[in-house]
Amino acid sequence: MSRGRANHHLYLARLLIDGWESQRAAGAAPAAVLDAAHAPGVREQLIAAYGWYLLAVLDPTGDPAGPPPRRCGELPEPPAGKAMPSEVREFAQLEAEGWLAELLAPLPASLPTRSRMPGNLITAERAMPDSADARRWYRELLATLSRMNDSLEES
Repeated sequence: MSRGRANHHLYLARLLIDGWESQRAAGAAPAAVLDAAHAPGVREQLIAAYGWYLLAVLDPTGDPAGPPPRRCGELPEPPAGKAMPSEVREFAQLEAEGWLAELLAPLPASLPTRSRMPGNLITAERAMPDSADARRWYRELLATLSRMNDSLEES
């Protein structure tokens, strides 16, 4: 059941990314505004897919209630006598650095602005992820889950 929920959220994320890219291509609004409008929703769908998949790895037959975890550290302990699955350990490493760490990082609070730093230098705050970032996260998550699905189905 959890794997099905993960797939559902991946599907929703893909639909949102497709719409985001279409609106950017059409010039529907300034790119920064479109990014601010779409990034939070896409990010939440991808994180939900990730969380549901984590639960599926931990208990393939389970049907947990409540929201999925957002990180490996939020997973329940495995049943007595069972080790934490290697997939969870791999995800924990990806949470520390790389594409998954980027996905899980908090979004900026608002649209990017320029601010003056000491010495009169102008710097830009961290920008909102754009549709290319979201598409990359989607592809990375999909590829990782597909690879792990093959491994889980063999066991």
